Amino acid sequence: MIFAFNPKLRSSLLISITFIVAGFLSLPSFAAKQPPDWEKTLSSGYNQLTMGNTEQALAFFRKQSLKYPSSGACHLGIGKCLKRLSKFSEAKVEYRTATELEPTLADAFYELGTVCEGDQEWDNASKAFSKFLELKPDAGQRQAVVDRIRFCESKKPG
Repeated sequence: MIFAFNPKLRSSLLISITFIVAGFLSLPSFAAKQPPDWEKTLSSGYNQLTMGNTEQALAFFRKQSLKYPSSGACHLGIGKCLKRLSKFSEAKVEYRTATELEPTLADAFYELGTVCEGDQEWDNASKAFSKFLELKPDAGQRQAVVDRIRFCESKKPG
């Protein structure tokens, strides 16, 4: 109990402890577990999807979504697999989840637009496609998306 009587020793000990705790909290093991590069992290699933191994890709993306629950990119991958399996309503749920988790994930809005368009949800499709263009104004398929928006707008009642 020497430091109880010595205020200088007590304050220097408290400062040291504070720096030690701060150092531990900045270590990667305490940091949020987010991969630095989604394209690289999810490439295995997209490779499986490209090769036609949709079920394996779906299992991969679902496993990744458990590992990274706040990742819209994982839900986008799940949605693409479900869409390929003709499970459109389930895919739509995944795309919506992806857009809620990552509101700047342009491709999730595009995919959401396509399934909403297929379900004749013209207003939702138009909004999703518009958000895609807002997020990705220089998209290579810009004119095609603009045409899809016009088509959806023309189908709206009223």
